Amino acid sequence: MILLVFGIALATSGGACAILRAMTTIILSHDDCLLHDNGIKNAESPARVKAVLSAVSDIPGTEQLPAPLATPEQILRVHEAEYWDSLVENEPQEGRIALDWDTFMSRGSVNATLRGSGAACFAVDQIMSGKAKNAFCAVRPPGHHSYQSVAMGFCLSNHVAIAARHAQQVHGVERIAILDFDVHHGNGTQEVFEDSPEVLFVSSHQFPLYPGTGTMDETGVGNIVNIPLAPGTESAAFRKAWSSRGFAALFSFDPELILVSAGFDPDLFAADLTVLPKTVALSRHPRRHPRSRPVGNQEEQQPARMLGCDRGEAGTQFIQILAS
Repeated sequence: MILLVFGIALATSGGACAILRAMTTIILSHDDCLLHDNGIKNAESPARVKAVLSAVSDIPGTEQLPAPLATPEQILRVHEAEYWDSLVENEPQEGRIALDWDTFMSRGSVNATLRGSGAACFAVDQIMSGKAKNAFCAVRPPGHHSYQSVAMGFCLSNHVAIAARHAQQVHGVERIAILDFDVHHGNGTQEVFEDSPEVLFVSSHQFPLYPGTGTMDETGVGNIVNIPLAPGTESAAFRKAWSSRGFAALFSFDPELILVSAGFDPDLFAADLTVLPKTVALSRHPRRHPRSRPVGNQEEQQPARMLGCDRGEAGTQFIQILAS
């Protein structure tokens, strides 16, 4: 899964705009993210992070920095203490343990997910303080399936949710939008914010499919917008759905900070081909119960810059955080 975050800060003068344009794009990652072993041969592997870093390593105007560990305070803004303590206490010293049928922990898993959440929070700090123009986080394991008290779908800590709560409580951000275009619904993120009107959650995803959530009638307190898509949906239909529903909701909400979960979950052993735009995701999924999880190998992965939504406002500053 890929996590992007677009943060919007309005500058008040041309001089400020010039400063924003001159700032660096930071790329955050850490070798700890490679140590997590989920025990299944599929796209969610160390190879994903290595491929992402290889693709962005030579981009001009970037600076690579090590992702810090998230603090207990940052984690506990989203996850229940009993749940988190159990993860820490039960991390194996060798081999793997299963948290559910497709979510595993190995030695190093806790630090790996702490680097992911820490990267997201650090990126928000750097951008909100004006020290970076934008940020790109290449980390694992992913996070958007993780509930406040349950690990699920390869996810241990919900990075995008932790970044959002961090932005609220540390930087005083009052309106945050989270956009999610993984082929699977971001059920964990929705659960965290479904009663939080100050956070808009918009998700496009194949339906029906794992995890079986994400219908249009799941609206939270008016802050949840789900865009279920049929298998085989092509780029034109995908963009139309986002333009008519996703971005319409986004601009109406008028957020100060935008976080984007962008997922890539191909499955080479599938019979059904699911095509969300080639700039977003290409994956194959077998016909099976929507709560089952296909496994396989990553087929195609490209940066999802197409979700930038600059409305031409002077001084608009976007944050890009990419977490795999």
